[in-house]
Amino acid sequence: MDEPRINIRRATREDCFDIGRRLRRDDYIELRHTFGAEEDPGWALDGQRMAYEDQTFTLIINEEIIGIGGCVETQPGVGCPWFMGTDSCRKYMYTFHAVAIELVKHWKSEYALLSNFVWDGSAAKKWLQRLGFAMMPEISHVTDSGGEFRRFVMSGDPAECAHYQRQSSPSAQPVP
Repeated sequence: MDEPRINIRRATREDCFDIGRRLRRDDYIELRHTFGAEEDPGWALDGQRMAYEDQTFTLIINEEIIGIGGCVETQPGVGCPWFMGTDSCRKYMYTFHAVAIELVKHWKSEYALLSNFVWDGSAAKKWLQRLGFAMMPEISHVTDSGGEFRRFVMSGDPAECAHYQRQSSPSAQPVP
C-alpha cells in the first residue's frame, strides 16, 4: 500500500464552503450551537479563517480535503486548538490521527497551555482524550440553543515554553 500523501496548507474561502457542506454530523451540530442555527457552516468557517488567517490550515490527505483547523493564541502562552472535519476523517483515520499527534506536539512547544471547548454530545471527546487532552468533568457553559460544552486542556512542556507566562483562561470563548 502506498504512503498517504499529506498536505497542510493555508485555508481558503473555497475550502471553508466545501468543508461546510460536508461536515461530520457532530461537527455540524457543534458549529450550529456555537454560531447559531441560522449561520451557514461555510460562512462560519470562513469567518474564523479570515479572523485567524495566519493560524488556520486545511488538511488534505491523498488529494481529498479532510477538514480545517488551527490553534489560535487567546492570550500569551495559551493556544486554542480547533478542527472541523468531514466524514473523510474516518476514511483516513490512522493518518489523520498521526497528523493530529504531530500538530499537538508542535502546539505544545509553542504554548504553555492548550485549551478549548467541545460539544458534550460529540464523539470527539474520546479522540481528544486519546491525543492527551484532559476533559473537565463539569459542563463549562451552555449556549442559547441549549448546546452543552465541556472544556478540554493540555499543558505544554514548561522548558519549551519558558518565554510564555504560564496561565489559563477560564473565560476563553469557544472556537470551532
